[in-house]
Amino acid sequence: MKKLSIGILAHVDAGKTTLTESILYTLGEIRKQGRVDNGDAFLDTESLEKKRGVTIYSKQAVVSLSKDSPRNLSGEDVRLTFIDTPGHTDFAGETERAMSVMDLAVLIISAPDGVTDSVKKLAYMLSHYRVPYVIYVNKMDMPETSKNETAKHLKKELGSGAIEYMEQIQDILEDIASLSESTIEKYLDEGFITDKDITSLIYSGKFHPVLFGSAIKNEGAEELIKVITKYLPDISYREELSAKIFKIAYENGHKLSFAKITGGEVSVRDTLPDERLGDEKITQIRMYNGGRYETLQSAGAGDVVTFVGVEGTFTGMGIGMESDDTDMINRPVLRYKMILQDDVPLRTFIPKIKELASEDPLLNLDTGKNGDEINISVMGDFQLEILALTIEERFGIKVTFDNGEIIYKETITEPVIGYGHFEPLRHYAEVQLLMEPLPQGSGIEVGSAISVNELGINWQKTVMSALIKNLPTGVLTGAELTDIRFTITGGRAHIKHTDSQDFREAVRRAVRQGLMKTGSVLLEPYYEFSIFLPAENLGKAINDISLMNGSSSIERQDETGALLKGAAPAKELVNYQSELTKYTSGQGRISISFHGYKPCDASETDHIVEKSGYDPEKDPDNVSGSIFVEHGAGRYVPWDECEEMMHVPKREAEFLKSDVQPEEERLAREAKKARRIGSLSEKLEAIGTDEIDEILRKATHSNAGVQSKSSKWNYYHRNTSASSDTRKRVSANAGIRPKYLLVDGYNIIHAWDELKMYLSDGSIGMDSAKYKLLDIMSEYRVLRDTEIIVVFDAYKAKGHVTEKMDYLGVHIVYTKEAETADQFIARFTIQNAKDLDITVATSDGMVQLIIRGEGSRLMSARDLLEDVKTAKNTIRA
Repeated sequence: MKKLSIGILAHVDAGKTTLTESILYTLGEIRKQGRVDNGDAFLDTESLEKKRGVTIYSKQAVVSLSKDSPRNLSGEDVRLTFIDTPGHTDFAGETERAMSVMDLAVLIISAPDGVTDSVKKLAYMLSHYRVPYVIYVNKMDMPETSKNETAKHLKKELGSGAIEYMEQIQDILEDIASLSESTIEKYLDEGFITDKDITSLIYSGKFHPVLFGSAIKNEGAEELIKVITKYLPDISYREELSAKIFKIAYENGHKLSFAKITGGEVSVRDTLPDERLGDEKITQIRMYNGGRYETLQSAGAGDVVTFVGVEGTFTGMGIGMESDDTDMINRPVLRYKMILQDDVPLRTFIPKIKELASEDPLLNLDTGKNGDEINISVMGDFQLEILALTIEERFGIKVTFDNGEIIYKETITEPVIGYGHFEPLRHYAEVQLLMEPLPQGSGIEVGSAISVNELGINWQKTVMSALIKNLPTGVLTGAELTDIRFTITGGRAHIKHTDSQDFREAVRRAVRQGLMKTGSVLLEPYYEFSIFLPAENLGKAINDISLMNGSSSIERQDETGALLKGAAPAKELVNYQSELTKYTSGQGRISISFHGYKPCDASETDHIVEKSGYDPEKDPDNVSGSIFVEHGAGRYVPWDECEEMMHVPKREAEFLKSDVQPEEERLAREAKKARRIGSLSEKLEAIGTDEIDEILRKATHSNAGVQSKSSKWNYYHRNTSASSDTRKRVSANAGIRPKYLLVDGYNIIHAWDELKMYLSDGSIGMDSAKYKLLDIMSEYRVLRDTEIIVVFDAYKAKGHVTEKMDYLGVHIVYTKEAETADQFIARFTIQNAKDLDITVATSDGMVQLIIRGEGSRLMSARDLLEDVKTAKNTIRA
């Protein structure tokens, strides 16, 4: 049986729940279509959802289709798990978490509204999480809706891949084929592409079939199901037990862990393969279908189930071969203090609010330094209102909130080197860190400029992990740091008296010491906005945005009204809807979404810093000085005195040259720095890799204005029997691309007998196998005149960042935490298939699907071994 998890996504009032009801009714899962406003929708099971007529939590509906079903075009038995998600932007975090378990999504668009900012945000999130999607245009029964105009609008806003799907597939085959270089060449040569080719295009994110209908009239649901089942992918799952926890809920005090199994099989009474769960056993496995569930004795790969009995799980947790979620796209920018009634003891209430915080990690629960207050973060006022109602309904306690505050962040203005030394008795660690400001929105990046001879690789990893997971706060208000690159420029450990915690202490002190020496800037969150209002009120809105220190532009102005778009500080826009309602007599509306962080102006910074009352030299949790041993005891040395006592030589002259120098020298210095940090090679920088990894983004910028992959095909005429001249023009347009071979290192080691023989010698044997493989690849690189990147998994190493180095001309990559070799290879291929002639050696089925869709070649481990032998024999001959 094939299994597919399908997300249902839409903005508010697009008809998401109505379409879900239509699908379930069409498939015979329900006898009557429910309605949101009637409170009887199959998947809106919570009492608050029924009262407020809005989806708050993600829910599942499971439908099985036999291979004989007229609506199942796959030819196999199929189980479809539909995951209904919230549409309101305040609950975007719940939607985002569910994306981690989706194989496919249905993106619903309201025909009268078109592609709104909310739709674009959803499309961006799906692209970010590499979830392919089909588009269902709802409310086509509404007056003044035109299919042709809507289809043009979708292509303009969502790209050339948004193509209206037709049963007579031949009518749109050329448009579909043009979405990939390999499929257009096949189409021009043979006059057709196969269903398998179309499936590859869908699941590589290039083709988004568009269907039109009216969910309330039950139109279009059956066609949607047929498209989904006709183009089902072959998903390869791991053999090892693996799962992803995407949701936590509670039932009568018992924790429910909603998960998708991504490998192996699990049974009741089993323990899950994660040391953080200890010996906790699964007492029950449930498969939910709306508000009902059936209990299972066991479940396998592809199933979306609920575990009962494991209490140590958390939302976003990776089990087995899956990694934990890290940063999310949707981040709250508002923070509120919760106010309890006088008769509610804080100590008894905190465990209750922790239960809610485990369901929604973005609440960022904070009980203060002394544990005597409750602070939470939310996306907006509606979430705050629902939170208060949830607490009252679940725990019988009424709460209120203060006026709230904006969540600020801090960054630095100039490069600096921070020094940290931690040496109480029988402990030792010293670190030097180059800290450099990054462009807005870059986040935290880490790297190393020293060799493993100066500081062992494991200690360097510990330093990087501390920078990612245990970063101290800023020195202006004690806010979170962002947009800084940290590079290790020096370090020292003791052969006997150093452990990981010593380096964590040294790192925190080095960061704070650097912050005390350089300039800092306070950052505030900005929202993007779209304001629709009567044209006569446009001047007032523009003036308001200007007074907020925001920017705006008029996108549209006609007899129906005006559309104003732009960005402004979040604190100014949070409650702007009420003001807009007043001066437009209820006709104006605003939609907002997180835009990023920007510097506060100087006067505002002074006010916020003074109001915070933060003293960086009196923060016991974020100290700036270092500890040195003296007379058998540790002595604290302040930040402005400790540099001269450091044991590792200072390197300011090398890393902090003046920027007042000729442009050529500055560029040479930047190139040298990029090489020190460990970019793959000058060649990789030249080709414009957009994101080799999250750490060295600045060293591998790509061209922002690259045309779409299908745009170069737009000039040729619609002709299924294209002439050879046309094909020549197409081939000439492609140009000669540099050759690259991407190799999954561990996969090859375990597949080749001459490498497997080393593995019996434990970790030493694996290192020997690695270097033997690299020796072979180095020779093969010369024989085949191709660049080679060998990728090794490090995805389960907590806090690991992408490492890169060169060995005898071969580029080596160790993936970062939460990224497998296959994921790195797939990402690299997607980003560079247009510019590089890529061959990939991998065994992952889904990655193979993506690579085929990109027009790159595949090699099995056996094929690669044979070609290595052939190349050697050719040279000998």
